[in-house]
Amino acid sequence: MNIEKSYLEKGCYVKYMGNQLFADEIGQSILEFSLIVAVLILVIIFTIPSLRESVKNVFVKTGNYLNNTSINSPNTAETPLTPLGSTLPEISGSMIDKINAYYLANGRYPRTWEPYSYTDLGLDPTEWSGKAYNGVIYKPGGSQVAIVPGENYGFRIKDMEGNTINLPYSYHWGLIYSIPNSNTWHFKRNDGTIVNIDTLEVYKINP
Repeated sequence: MNIEKSYLEKGCYVKYMGNQLFADEIGQSILEFSLIVAVLILVIIFTIPSLRESVKNVFVKTGNYLNNTSINSPNTAETPLTPLGSTLPEISGSMIDKINAYYLANGRYPRTWEPYSYTDLGLDPTEWSGKAYNGVIYKPGGSQVAIVPGENYGFRIKDMEGNTINLPYSYHWGLIYSIPNSNTWHFKRNDGTIVNIDTLEVYKINP
């Protein structure tokens, strides 16, 4: 019995070793096949210039995308146009917030004349006085924020009845947001026509 058992154990051991060798051969074959395929791909890429450039461009674009979306720099937005933002809602909204904050802190509205109309709000007059951003000049003063077209620009906007108002730079008129007067934008003229600020179009006038 001992001899037979020993024989069986040896037989199992030989079978196990055979299976292991067979598995190793399969793994080695897969590895060799993968290396051959990789080498062939590299040969094809570097022997065909157009394909090489295409692959290169893919890697460059991928690298740029990863750099722009890196977790180390999650804020990929462009630098704001002004310290108060880039768009009309951002800039005018920030000025209105500053006017309200000044009123709460001092019990009165900021002064209406330059440069104090800017400095009372903590703004640098050299960045704002007469400066147009995307064709718009911003003029805070007292309880109001006015916007006028920059030189060679114009405003086109609709009133609340759908009528179009055209304000080229040469008119020297603009739109006013008045905080005490129901918080609306209106056309700067005697009748104070209320306008729909969402319809504002800033256009360029060819000199």
